[in-house]
Amino acid sequence: MASAVHVLSVEDDADTQALVVYWLRGAGYRVTSTATAADAMRAARDDPPDVVLLDVVLPDADGIAVCTELCGLPDPPAVVFLSARVSVADRVRGLDAGAVDYLVKPFAEAELLARVRAATRTRVTISALGEQAVTDAITGLVNRRYLEYRLDELIALQSRGHRFGCLMADIDHFKKINDEHGHGFGDEVLRIVAQRLLGTMRGSDVVARFGGEEFFVLLHDVDLAGAAVAGEKLRAAVADTAIELDEPGGLTVTVSVGVAAGPFDDATAALATVDNALYDAKARGRDTVALAKGDR
Repeated sequence: MASAVHVLSVEDDADTQALVVYWLRGAGYRVTSTATAADAMRAARDDPPDVVLLDVVLPDADGIAVCTELCGLPDPPAVVFLSARVSVADRVRGLDAGAVDYLVKPFAEAELLARVRAATRTRVTISALGEQAVTDAITGLVNRRYLEYRLDELIALQSRGHRFGCLMADIDHFKKINDEHGHGFGDEVLRIVAQRLLGTMRGSDVVARFGGEEFFVLLHDVDLAGAAVAGEKLRAAVADTAIELDEPGGLTVTVSVGVAAGPFDDATAALATVDNALYDAKARGRDTVALAKGDR
């Protein structure tokens, strides 16, 4: 197990750092080492660690503040403080900042490795809970919470010239499907539509269940024309093959699709723009693709 675990050691004392790295690598862990808070955060973002061993006192920042920042990452590591400070107040500060453990210097090799193993188990549990928190239970797609996080990221990247597009798709007459066939049948339709959307989009795109019978796609590095092409592919992928459940001959399911492309002022503007385009698609009779006004 250890060979798959990535540990980031943040320690400005060269002798302590060398010993910690030696012990961890000897136990089969993959180790990255830094001596400053700035380098630690850069390393954590570039190559996310499973466990961070963090000195409380660093030359450029307070370790407590670094811990708080680490715990705020999208996929936070398990943080173990290493410190010569032994007071109860210091331990409480560290644990309140989000650390899972607090190890007092000097420490023995066996104890350090035991604490890392424990932190790794905690990290696995945290990751599993985090995945559940951003995954839609019916379709297996990411949910609106995760989508909005990624949308904020793409909005921020616009300043560096990154282009992206948005698709919002709504299953046409979904209430009628539920009323005539039952909610279990409706859930299966949601799952099948979700899989068709995933099969149509690129691996770099984000396909999410937005809520109810609505789906949302974030398209990386596309202009409006590219987003429109993706929207039509999505529409056709759903409509062209009947869904064969308990319906004789299969049930034809269609979607209406709204399309928009950046730049957007903010995430709220992006959502409103593509939602208005979806409204236009429905107004045109459904099973169609509409571009956002002003983008035509």
